[in-house]
Amino acid sequence: MSLDMNSLPNDVKELKKIIIFQNNKLIDQKQKEVEYQEELRLQRLKESEHLDQIERLKIQLFGRRTEKWSQIEKDQGILFNEIESSVQEDSPEPEEESLFTPVKSHRSKENWEESRFLT
Repeated sequence: MSLDMNSLPNDVKELKKIIIFQNNKLIDQKQKEVEYQEELRLQRLKESEHLDQIERLKIQLFGRRTEKWSQIEKDQGILFNEIESSVQEDSPEPEEESLFTPVKSHRSKENWEESRFLT
């Protein structure tokens, strides 16, 4: 039902019907949007799982031939992905710690011996 402002009825009951109809239409659209968002989330989750599976298969196919994988080891990768995804949903990522530790400067053995003889 398209609404033209010039053709709106003057009757209050008719106007209420139009408002109710438009409101129901809006509610239906919002419900469909929620359903589509959930479907999109599930599709992205499936995509992520498929990409992980592709990476594991690439490693299995193109990785070192000396590595022998038992069935348990193959299945373990899936468990870690499940744990990581549940942890990501539960808590925010912690800040990254520095990969480098500051170290005090030191003298080489040769420099130490030279300075010992000079004094």
